[in-house]
Amino acid sequence: MGHPDGWVGQLAVLGAPLELQVHLIEHPDARGSDRISEALQPPIGLARNLPITIIEAAHYIPNDVIPTMYTPDFVYEFTWAAGQIPSGHNAQLFQCKTPTMQPQISPVREYFITLQDAIVDALESLSGAGQFQSSDLPGPDGTLSRPRVLEDGEHIEKAAVQFTHSRGASLPDAATQRNPHLAGLGFQATAISLIVHPRNPYVPTTHANLRFFLVEADDPFWYFGGGFDMTPYYGFEEDARHWHEQALAATGDHYAKLKTACDDYFYLAHRNECRGVGGIFFDDWQEGGFDESFALTRRVGDHFLPAYRPIFERRVSAPYGERERDWQLYRRGRYAEFNLAIDRGTKYGLQSGRRVESVLASLPPMATWKYDYQPEPGTPEARLYTDFLPPRDWIPSA
Repeated sequence: MGHPDGWVGQLAVLGAPLELQVHLIEHPDARGSDRISEALQPPIGLARNLPITIIEAAHYIPNDVIPTMYTPDFVYEFTWAAGQIPSGHNAQLFQCKTPTMQPQISPVREYFITLQDAIVDALESLSGAGQFQSSDLPGPDGTLSRPRVLEDGEHIEKAAVQFTHSRGASLPDAATQRNPHLAGLGFQATAISLIVHPRNPYVPTTHANLRFFLVEADDPFWYFGGGFDMTPYYGFEEDARHWHEQALAATGDHYAKLKTACDDYFYLAHRNECRGVGGIFFDDWQEGGFDESFALTRRVGDHFLPAYRPIFERRVSAPYGERERDWQLYRRGRYAEFNLAIDRGTKYGLQSGRRVESVLASLPPMATWKYDYQPEPGTPEARLYTDFLPPRDWIPSA
């Protein structure tokens, strides 16, 4: 249907925020013009006032052709004001009804790269002095590794934000122990993983990971996995609640299940304690098909910074001394134990032949072990064991 005041079309948000694509269907009598691109200016009245960047415009699509190359996550109607469109041009509103997206690695890869860049920028800002060492390491068949590591920053002692896209002739053992029927099959995998080891002991360590596996078989097999968790050295109720509120906002009805999975996974059985206050964790995830699983993965990724940054900013200026530093280093030992003895991601990275420097970049820069150490009862250090490490419902109504 034409619009008397200008050009009407649709805006589809693909993957990360602000990565936009516009598809327009013109009236037949307007075909042949080469001036439509002149009209692609930021629209007025855009829902939610999102800024727009035109990535691609599909010109002169016949009215009976339905694009099937993408499925939008959100669709916004927009209208250009009269006078912004070359004289004589009009368009129809195109209702985007496309088939469910088939599992494919390229949109996941692009989202992970965009998310990596955003998190690196945010952590550099939080760190004060200090910048990430960055390199892009292309591999065979279009694969890529993008290690990003910050060391000895003003407020962040060490952080790593790693992106990988890999291929293999057969899945490593760590990826098939829960799916033995996939052994020996070729695969692609892409992932983003991050760790932040702050300098101030009152700022918690945090970890996040998102991953996608695509097994190349006659009937392709795929799954998503990931989550985020937080490991404080000193517990604060408001921090733990905020962390889990953001986890709930990201996962909705899945929160309770993913929280329990996180508590179960980040557990050091040899110490009989959880690593931290948890968060959310999912693996072998296919619920709702590829579209819904990818959407959940993006929500988790997009909620990481809103979950962590306010806590970092709240605690980064707290005064501390030798006692707090010694406790931080001692508790970092637990982090190293988990990563080296338990974590499936570390095992997968080593078994799949990934770059060892990248696999082990999550380890803390310094840690200590003390024989049979127990904090004094009633101290803030002891409260970590009694009030924060045991699993609990931080959002009772969830």
